[in-house]
Amino acid sequence: MPTLIIVYNSKGVVGRCDASCHNAVMSRCRCVCGGINHGIGLDQARTNTKRITDEQIREGCESSARGGTLKIVKEHRQLEFFDRK
Repeated sequence: MPTLIIVYNSKGVVGRCDASCHNAVMSRCRCVCGGINHGIGLDQARTNTKRITDEQIREGCESSARGGTLKIVKEHRQLEFFDRK
């Protein structure tokens, strides 16, 4: 089951966005993606997740350039998931 987003806190996994979301047929989404990937299929969910991640990184860099703080709380790992077809 491909997991696109996992959110952790100090106690462990808080939530995730996986196939139960992007393959959903019910209308209600309780996923950490906030519904952006709900029921749209894996390919579009990959595209959405990559776009959102890129936007968040860009916004963080822009904030840092204006004197804000860009804090990396945990090392980021990407497993070339978005480059595969």
